Amino acid sequence: MMVLVIWLTVLVVAFTLYLKEKYSKFKRKGVNGPKPIPIIGTGWTVYLGKEHMADYLIRMYQSFPNERFYGNFELLKPLVVVRDIDLIKQITTKDFEYFLDHRSMVEPDIDPLFGRNLVTLKGQEWKDMRSMLSPMFTSSKIRVMVPFMMEVGNQMIESLKKKIKESNENFIDVDSKDLTSRYTNDVIASCAFGLKVNSMVDEDNEFFKMGKIVTNFTPWMLLKVFFYLNMPVIMRILKIKFLPEAASNFFRGIIMGTMEDREKNNIFRPDMIHLMMQARKGRLEHEEKSNSDQDTGFATVEESVVETKTIKKESLRLWTPAVILDRICTKDYNLGKPNDLATQDYIIRKGEGVTLAAWAIHRDPKYFPNPTKFDPERFSEENKHKIVPFSYMPFGLGPRNCIASRFALCELKVMLYQLLLHFEISPCEKTCVPSQLDPTRFTLCLKGGSWIRIKIRE
Repeated sequence: MMVLVIWLTVLVVAFTLYLKEKYSKFKRKGVNGPKPIPIIGTGWTVYLGKEHMADYLIRMYQSFPNERFYGNFELLKPLVVVRDIDLIKQITTKDFEYFLDHRSMVEPDIDPLFGRNLVTLKGQEWKDMRSMLSPMFTSSKIRVMVPFMMEVGNQMIESLKKKIKESNENFIDVDSKDLTSRYTNDVIASCAFGLKVNSMVDEDNEFFKMGKIVTNFTPWMLLKVFFYLNMPVIMRILKIKFLPEAASNFFRGIIMGTMEDREKNNIFRPDMIHLMMQARKGRLEHEEKSNSDQDTGFATVEESVVETKTIKKESLRLWTPAVILDRICTKDYNLGKPNDLATQDYIIRKGEGVTLAAWAIHRDPKYFPNPTKFDPERFSEENKHKIVPFSYMPFGLGPRNCIASRFALCELKVMLYQLLLHFEISPCEKTCVPSQLDPTRFTLCLKGGSWIRIKIRE
């Protein structure tokens, strides 16, 4: 019995010393940061649903105003959070080869559907895939898909008008997140998979349900991401997939089935499936030639919403799609001194993670005066020169930015154009004012939903 007690004591002491060594890493190097809780790390308020990731990032960012970067811990893993714009430029552009990859969330061999996309691919494999897919997202390729977006928008307009007509009022209140999710779902179904889906009418269609499984981060999916980031070896041994098998099989079946059908029956439709088939055959090229018939819808949208450009940019500043940008160090790199008082440079080691505080930088008065105010004039022709380069990053920065940003913005323009053409949009009693993020959700969701009032324009 005494021997067991001695061994347990030795193990506890050894583990305590190990934790002390781990968690003193930043302090020894002169890097400031929040005090970690043993084993849990620094983000316990986020893990417990007490605070949204975006609010936590702002709080930490403001706690270390004099730092170029500060240190966080995810469990036992050190994570450098970068505040300095010049350093962000180095990481994302100048010295990109040192920070080529994103941190691993899934294992490609275990979960090939999700693990072999541009976000998760690494090194040369990512470079090859990016080079192959880039021609799919030129203006000329996106232009021919505008009619598909307009078709989905018309379905949305008809559905909303019908619901208003059936209501006892001359308006309806809708959760805009649900509305835009259904619109986006149907656009993706049409433009990417070659399917015609109407989620406004058939609210529980299979494509929408499977899409929600993939995009709605459940607590179990978040837990899997967390363990993949911090305990990848265990996840590989257990062969735990990120996506449910049913969702993976569903989308794989659609893609392969559509390709086979088109090959067999010589079917042509100018969508992503067609472009992927061309890319696979090596026939996809960069092409910006104009086609007058195809340009008609595209030009109409471009000209009709030219004044919304500043509104769009300011909306993406305040509600940037990615709260953080992440990179993993692929070769030892000198980040320089963390602050003016530091006496030594900090060397980040291969395999360690870096986070760029996008959400917090977008709300830093140093770069955007009165940052919580919605002010589209920041991006007007007269003022846009005041925007500090690399301080605005709604779709990422450098070679690893979002390849589909132009497609997403076109989709947004089409939707806004059609909605505002037919409806007046205003707040309602259920609108969250002032806006507050739901801490129990991983994605950007407002407490109580994103409710708006829609009324037919007279």
